[in-house]
Formats: sequence, C-alpha cells, structure tokens
Amino acid sequence: MKLELETADLDSIAEKVTERLFERIRPYIDRSTDDLNEKRLYSIKETAKILGRGSWAVRHMIAEKKLQCIHDGKRVFVEKATIESFISSRKTENPSKQPVVNPNLKRL
Repeated sequence: MKLELETADLDSIAEKVTERLFERIRPYIDRSTDDLNEKRLYSIKETAKILGRGSWAVRHMIAEKKLQCIHDGKRVFVEKATIESFISSRKTENPSKQPVVNPNLKRL
C-alpha cells in the first residue's frame, strides 16, 4: 500500500507538528530566558550606585565585613540578594522626625 501525499499535505502536517512541539517546550524556553535576563552579580561601581555611596565606601564596607562579596580573580562582585539584605537590615520602623529648628535663629 503506497501512500501518496501532496506537498501541501506534507506542509500542513509539518506545521501542525511544529506547533505542538513548540507548545510543549515553550515553558522551558520562557523560564531559561528569564533567568538569563535577570542580573545576579553587581560590580563595585554598580553596587555603589545602588547604595548611593562611592566605590571606595563599598570597598571599605567589604573590608569591614559589612557587605559580603565574591572574588573572581581580581574582580569583585556583590550578589543582588546581599545588597537587598543590606538595605533591609538598615531600615527603621519609624522615620526620623523633622529636624528641630531653633526659633531664635533668623532666616537669611
């Protein structure tokens, strides 16, 4: 029994197979690209910018073990989670009160 198929039939079958395969692997593709797009390690300069400090201040914080880092040869990185926990650990429950102004001082 010989089955003869037209080119259009073969194209239609191939298209359906491709669609079904893509539906099955799509969750894995989406997950891997999300992981690649999210940055996990920051340089000293980037960490300083995030924390609103200078590069040397960040290096000083690392030297004093206030901030953990990852060494890769000469390069030094700080993990995103470390930066977030550093910021969280310094939050206060009640914001500072307004500065007290001496009523006896004259404004310029």
